[in-house]
Amino acid sequence: MIILSCDTSFGIASTSVIKEGKVISFISESERSMQAEFLANQILQCLTDADLSLEDIDSFSASIGPGSFTGVRIGVSTLKAISYASKKDFLGVLTTESLANKYFSNHESKNVYCCMNAGKSQLYVQKFSDRIINSNIDEVSNIEYDELGKLIKENKKDDFIFNNEKDLKKIKESLSDEDSKNLILDVYDARDIGLACLNLLNLNEGELKIKTGERALPIYVRGADAIKPKRKVNLNIDF
Repeated sequence: MIILSCDTSFGIASTSVIKEGKVISFISESERSMQAEFLANQILQCLTDADLSLEDIDSFSASIGPGSFTGVRIGVSTLKAISYASKKDFLGVLTTESLANKYFSNHESKNVYCCMNAGKSQLYVQKFSDRIINSNIDEVSNIEYDELGKLIKENKKDDFIFNNEKDLKKIKESLSDEDSKNLILDVYDARDIGLACLNLLNLNEGELKIKTGERALPIYVRGADAIKPKRKVNLNIDF
């Protein structure tokens, strides 16, 4: 199976091609908040580097969140449009799933919590148990730092992965060295999105328990920041 995947969820765009479980091409940009400008060219360059065309791709995958609202939409809309035009499958992967899948590939632990910056002094948190990453979207929650500190103290046998060094440093300041020993810093990119996608497909022998259409939209763990106006606006315009 050949999977083309992208990640635009946290400010940096990256694209990868996975063939038979191995990364055969990968591109990542270091400039932040330029996903819309870079992504299309990344996809073309990844295909060129892999000596493939869009017709060779079996499935497309992108991170559907949690993450930057705008960033996630860029990746999802681009890959969905390409998959639709090429009549190929699209599978959205949670950013937390990609981080957990990477963790389980390198550790023997059965359980892990994935923690990602959510802004507004909050973190997105999701627990993965028994080395299974096929999760329900509503299992992701956003919590305050002090809530996470309590969660860490109550689950000292489990590891907690952070994808942001500042978040890890801040939570460590509120914990003892003993409570902080299972806190890990790690990152993910399009390669991990693609490998998690492959794992999800393999878990069900090519048939997902979750319908592809249900994984085709960005997820929003937290409500919109926009405030509804208190007064009505007159939209009747005379020409």
